[in-house]
Amino acid sequence: MRLKIATLTLIAVFFCLKVTGGELEAMQTLSEATTEKLCEITYRGKKEAIVPFTATAYSLSSVEKNEVIYLIEMQVANGCSLEARDSEGTSALNVAVLKGEPELLDHLLKIGADPMLKIRSKRPWVNGLNSFEFAALLYKHESSERRKGVVRILEEYQRHSN
Repeated sequence: MRLKIATLTLIAVFFCLKVTGGELEAMQTLSEATTEKLCEITYRGKKEAIVPFTATAYSLSSVEKNEVIYLIEMQVANGCSLEARDSEGTSALNVAVLKGEPELLDHLLKIGADPMLKIRSKRPWVNGLNSFEFAALLYKHESSERRKGVVRILEEYQRHSN
């Protein structure tokens, strides 16, 4: 019985290291692409805009959130667009909405991301939605504190923009 538990523990530790290693490898790739001033990368055979792809990394547990923000700022400074969409038709701002990341959302708004930019997706339930509509839809289905924070930041942004 002890051997079985020890084996399962080792498998779990190995799996965690493998996942973490993959996340760190992905961040290394994003960092190198940013240094090379690339605005597109190829991932799993698809061309991906680097800014929304980097925004996706913000939610990874083993990744420093400040590193993701730094990379996005560098990518924008390199001429990459905050409006660029990934292969799913989603901008970095809508990645923050989807992942329920209010801090990332707030930062992207502060550096000029446009919440009125519409999602272009093959998925009809999100196609044509802007960030306000997308956040409201997600909050309706999952009223977590993080989703509430996303909606609150967008509402505050809208109040200050009018």
